[in-house]
Amino acid sequence: MKKIIYSLVIMIAAGSLFTSCIEQVEPEGIKNLRDAKAEYIRALKDLRAADAEFQRASAEVQRAEAALRQAQADAIKAQTECYVQMQALERELKELEVQAAAAELEARKAEIAAEIEGIELTMEEIRKAHEANMIALEEEVALAEAHGFKSISLGKSRLRTETAALVAVLIMHLFNS
Repeated sequence: MKKIIYSLVIMIAAGSLFTSCIEQVEPEGIKNLRDAKAEYIRALKDLRAADAEFQRASAEVQRAEAALRQAQADAIKAQTECYVQMQALERELKELEVQAAAAELEARKAEIAAEIEGIELTMEEIRKAHEANMIALEEEVALAEAHGFKSISLGKSRLRTETAALVAVLIMHLFNS
């Protein structure tokens, strides 16, 4: 029986190997379906590639937006710092202007004090000169009276013409300065 089984297996194998294939004509719908499926698989691959590219682009956009927000925040921070520095500089400038004005006033005060001191010294010199002139004048008047002249006065004090002119010039100088 083994021989029979072996011969059957050999016949079946030989029949399938040495027989011609039946030519089957594939219907047009199946061919279209197969082409459509292949096109679908290619489109699906392209869609997945485009989706991956979209995800990368979305991530890049998010990074760019984050960088933009950070740059805007940095710009606002820099603007604020600049404004604070500008305010500080303006305050410092005003303080310096006040100090300069105070120094100018002190200098003017010192000048005026020096002028007052000079005027007081001049007045003291004039007073001493006046006293000396009064003594000399009284001596002249006494000498003139001794020689027979009469004394004439317009008030309590008498001035010689030169002394009166000197006092008038000094008074005009004081009014003009």
